[in-house]
Amino acid sequence: GKTLQAIAAACAYVQEWPLLVICPGSLRKTWESELLKWLPFLRPDHINHVLTGKGTLTGKISIASYEIATKLAESIPAAKIGVVIVDEAHFLKNNTSIRCQKLCPVLQRIHRVILLSGTPALARPIELYAQLNILEKSLFGTRTQFGGRYCDAVVNPFSGGLDYSGHCHLLELNLLLTRSVLIRRTKAEVLQ
Repeated sequence: GKTLQAIAAACAYVQEWPLLVICPGSLRKTWESELLKWLPFLRPDHINHVLTGKGTLTGKISIASYEIATKLAESIPAAKIGVVIVDEAHFLKNNTSIRCQKLCPVLQRIHRVILLSGTPALARPIELYAQLNILEKSLFGTRTQFGGRYCDAVVNPFSGGLDYSGHCHLLELNLLLTRSVLIRRTKAEVLQ
């Protein structure tokens, strides 16, 4: 389902490669296998598994875990990566995490980014913001604007800061997402 669609989308922009796949470490070999299965022009030596924070992003395709990609974030622009697939993109839900702080600004500067997740919203719309900001920064405004519009933001009486743990205008948000950046399929639809 998601993997094959992402490979097909990335292949449509093969002239813009190198391709970087960021995924959980346990899925690196799966991604290699799927890329070789669906793209007959690839050979195993075209795929670079980046295994350490001192590794390099070389070749047609580099595959890195979130941990390694975070360590290498500053070297991604120098590698002239043109297309990125981010698997399990809900790992980029927390704006304050080091992972988000390092990877999101870099991913925003890459022209072709494909985010994959089976559970994108998790529990709160605010958890989508970092991912949406990667894809279309101008469409969703600032975190404060997004939180005010879609997260029923209220002032926390203890901290004085805004609490974005709620939700509101969900039909509007769903319409905006499905018309701009979101493809959602149920398991039943995929199995047909």
